[in-house]
Amino acid sequence: MAKIAEMDSESGIESIFAQYCVPLWDEYRILAYDAGNPGEFNLDQIEDYIKAQNKSNFEITEGSLLSDSTSMLRLNLDEISIPDYTLLTDADGAAFQKQIVSYMKNNIAYEAAKKLYSDYSAMYNIEKESEYEEESVDDAIDIIKDDTSASADKSGTEYAKSVSLARCSPSKSISDESSDKKEKSIELDEDNPLVSVSETKTKGILSLVLEDEKISSNTLDCTNCVSERTRNCGTYTADEDGSWYDDILLNQYFLAYMSSYTDVKDSHSMKYELEYMICGKDDDSENLKGTITRILLIRCAANFAYLMTSPAKQSEALAAAATMAGFTVNPAIVEAVKYGLLAGWAYCESVLDLRTLMDGEKIPIIKSDETWTSGLAGISSLLSGRAKAKSSDIGLDYKGYIGGLLMFQSKSQELYRAMDLQEATVRGNSGYSEYRMDNSICSLNLDMKYSYNTIFLSFVSMIYSKPGRFELNEQTGYAYY
Repeated sequence: MAKIAEMDSESGIESIFAQYCVPLWDEYRILAYDAGNPGEFNLDQIEDYIKAQNKSNFEITEGSLLSDSTSMLRLNLDEISIPDYTLLTDADGAAFQKQIVSYMKNNIAYEAAKKLYSDYSAMYNIEKESEYEEESVDDAIDIIKDDTSASADKSGTEYAKSVSLARCSPSKSISDESSDKKEKSIELDEDNPLVSVSETKTKGILSLVLEDEKISSNTLDCTNCVSERTRNCGTYTADEDGSWYDDILLNQYFLAYMSSYTDVKDSHSMKYELEYMICGKDDDSENLKGTITRILLIRCAANFAYLMTSPAKQSEALAAAATMAGFTVNPAIVEAVKYGLLAGWAYCESVLDLRTLMDGEKIPIIKSDETWTSGLAGISSLLSGRAKAKSSDIGLDYKGYIGGLLMFQSKSQELYRAMDLQEATVRGNSGYSEYRMDNSICSLNLDMKYSYNTIFLSFVSMIYSKPGRFELNEQTGYAYY
């Protein structure tokens, strides 16, 4: 009878977990039992279901020749308790992550994950250690517009300090110090690369890098989403911190199963899910805009780093700077203009990179002479047209850059935002309008107390609770990971 009790308990819990949330699995490959149907979290439904199944398994139908006293397979399930259960949202999403990592270990080899981690780390370090300063273009324009005598009053050393200060403080440019003394005497042509870049930055980033095509206007109600509301809690606690390998597996799961601009999944509530995970806005277009802006800054940093190591590009920028600032013999002025030209050049190349990325192609993290596209003299036409950067067989595509952004942001924020999206998608399915991720069980332990009567003497030593009645205690558990 002990074996029968074991089989019955396992059958009961497996039957519960067979009733997983179908849309969640179909769309995201996440398994969870909805203990909140039709909305309120309730563990009693699990106990009631298993008891009903037990009764069905051992029930003697009316008219049977067997009776309670003659059946050797009569077990009564008297009590059920649930000492432990795990919800997807437990431990800041650690339970959610654990299931994903378990699933993805069958899909991504360790060495492939190691290469991805290296690429993402390189991207992160480039952005973190960048010398690129966005305001350098406007600083250079201000310097050129200043009258020659504005620089004649200063020694090269003093002026160099002013240039350095201008780079660090956009609100304090060199022209601020001299404008009250001299009127600006030089007007720059609109084809000047500095002017072209400065004016381009005032335009909307989406129109700059995307063709005239429809951008999703889908929205998400964030007022009561997983990341914002008070959530139900199970008994799960994270036992250890995840490794970099776990982080990569989680990262690649998101890239594979969440929607994005270059990989729209029409059945999902939001079209740009990965972008939402980065920006957290309730509007698809705002998330897309914010994500592209982040990637643009990374590309500017990477392209500026290349320019600073290219003697040929440095010489070209220096010659152009000397021409533009020819009214002065001060080398600090020429150097500041050169710096602005290099920053503007990096920006132009980065815009072209974004156009290529948005078409689903790859861009190297750090470029070479062979993979560089733009020329300093053609910046104006490149920015105003629809030119793209050279694509490459190496490097990262748009989703790859998103992966790099996700890799080093707050893990709990990333997990909760993913659950915001998955919950919204599930709710779009018939019969799931009140679905909640924090009602969804992914592991469960049961303590079950059985009793039975026998027509034979006991073959094993048992404790009588009543004359002729035996009790069995059974423990069982199940987890999706």
